[in-house]
Amino acid sequence: MRLTPTEQQRLVVFTTAELARRTRDRGLRLNAPEATALMVDALHWAARAGLSHPEVVDSGLSAVTPDDVLDGVADLITEVRAEVLLKEGTRLVVLRDPVNAGAVPVRIGGVRTPAGEIELYAGRERVALRVTNTSTHVVRVSSHFPFEQVNDRLSFDRGAAVGRHLDIPAGGLVRWGPGETLDVTLVTSQEGAGGPPSPR
Repeated sequence: MRLTPTEQQRLVVFTTAELARRTRDRGLRLNAPEATALMVDALHWAARAGLSHPEVVDSGLSAVTPDDVLDGVADLITEVRAEVLLKEGTRLVVLRDPVNAGAVPVRIGGVRTPAGEIELYAGRERVALRVTNTSTHVVRVSSHFPFEQVNDRLSFDRGAAVGRHLDIPAGGLVRWGPGETLDVTLVTSQEGAGGPPSPR
């Protein structure tokens, strides 16, 4: 099998990200290369699922939290850059201060909202699913990750999850302990979304 340099780089990212996932599942904190690979891997999966540029960025920013990394790593990773293939073509995605992004009340370019309730994903179709972690390790899923592509150790109706992600605020995540079952709500990734799953 012959791979292009881009394909070889993607495999390196995926392999390092998989190491990072296993490290985190064991309750260990990530080093800088592991955290970076996890964020870049999230960008690629989100782009492959057909998400918009802002949604791809959200996927990268929600992939790693300050609690996931070793001391000093959050300040060490000031920027992450990756070229991903979006619907409109290849684009450079830049994540600035990506580990601390979710911990800062309002980032540069952020939005302050007025008091009161805000309906997330207004008008989008929702579906409720019961999801069980069949493994002996913790499994986490971030807000905008394509739910039909989540860890195979989560047991649920994957057909019903096609084209959807968790109905939670951007940057959040849901955690399943070993053997734990949770009821979650999924929302279409974009208004009117649906269709077959992305190639894996």
